[in-house]
Amino acid sequence: MTKNVIELSIFLILGITQLIAQKENSTQLPDISSFHQDLFVPEITEGKPEAGKRVKQTLGSYQNTYVYHLVYLPTNYKKR
Repeated sequence: MTKNVIELSIFLILGITQLIAQKENSTQLPDISSFHQDLFVPEITEGKPEAGKRVKQTLGSYQNTYVYHLVYLPTNYKKR
């Protein structure tokens, strides 16, 4: 019984300590809504992959199913 009380006390102390630490750290974090968005996810298109495009593709064995993958080539991609 004493062991259970000690374990519960330690658990509560650690939990409270973590809550206090989180509260202190949260006041230091910046508000991300105040930043200008500079990264954008391209729309999904179909067709051949090209630089700057996000293309939906399906393997032949998965035709007529809902299984697909996406290919994105960076805007500075050059075919070799």
